[in-house]
Amino acid sequence: MDDDEIKKDLAQGDMIVRIGGFVFILVGLGIMYGGYVLWDEEPNAWIMFPFGGAFAVAGIVVQRVFVMPKGKKRVVVATSSHSTSRRSHRSVSSILVDENADESEIEAAKERWAANKLAHRDDWAEGRIKSNFDNDPGPRWKGAAAAGMLAIILAVSGFIWDEIFIAFAWILAAIAGVVGYLAWWAGRHRQKYGDSWLVPDALPLHLGARFDARIETGISPDATIPEAATQTLTCTRTWEERYRDSDGKSSTRTRSERLWEDVRRRDPVRRGDPEIVVIPVSFEIPEGLPPSTPGSRTGITWGLKVRIDFKGLDYQSAFALPVFEEGSLLSDALADAHEDAQLTTEPDSTERPER
Repeated sequence: MDDDEIKKDLAQGDMIVRIGGFVFILVGLGIMYGGYVLWDEEPNAWIMFPFGGAFAVAGIVVQRVFVMPKGKKRVVVATSSHSTSRRSHRSVSSILVDENADESEIEAAKERWAANKLAHRDDWAEGRIKSNFDNDPGPRWKGAAAAGMLAIILAVSGFIWDEIFIAFAWILAAIAGVVGYLAWWAGRHRQKYGDSWLVPDALPLHLGARFDARIETGISPDATIPEAATQTLTCTRTWEERYRDSDGKSSTRTRSERLWEDVRRRDPVRRGDPEIVVIPVSFEIPEGLPPSTPGSRTGITWGLKVRIDFKGLDYQSAFALPVFEEGSLLSDALADAHEDAQLTTEPDSTERPER
């Protein structure tokens, strides 16, 4: 689908929203007029005024928020499409610019959009991607302590007032125990393996290209590594959908579907001075899959998970990857940011992951 067809679809969407807003306003005004007509005959007719006003205000808000303002035009900055086991999906990202904006102003707006999408990923720009495997015990210990304190309060309340509080105290005590165990486990993992960093040979990563990198781990160089590292590269789509529960109430839930994965095994090696344990990484990223959508709770996520089965506590790490189409706005923006970061990095830097 070309840009003209996409812009046509977006314009149709704007028209539908605009008409919907007018319908809400007209319905609201009609309800308020009905209240005026029935004012002398029906004592409760007054309630139609705030009810109708709510409809009218909703229509105005919809038009102000979701409809393109006058004097603006919409510019498509990124598109992607893919099919899943459920249906075909198409994603379109666009920005609003002044109606009379020239090409240079449009390009500047596109670059700002791309920079904002990547603003929270300084590690991508620096070329050292920190593992997002959650091994920080702090939040878990706080949750366990809060649940434990509340359990104690409920237990005391049970002895003083009603025994029903004791049942709730047992439930919270069990939750505190589970969260406490997870905090202990995370602390042990952090203490034994430290932080891990993925260092790609080149950035950004592109669809249809080779992906080579190394993982600098916090595994002790003196440790006996029993087996090769299992590496899983995935492309996952996450979205929100509305559904009705058994009581007929409407809710929103987040769902995900794995679009593609590849599993490989590589032996860790010891490198550097001081010596550290490094895990080589090498994959072929296929064409035809959607690119990463950073800066969004939903969309496409490319990830790499690594695991080594040690006796006792296993090593694990996970990384979010910047996989884009070559020549796209996000790809060019990350390439520029990475080049800038390399220029400001000391050439003799000996930065190492925390142990």
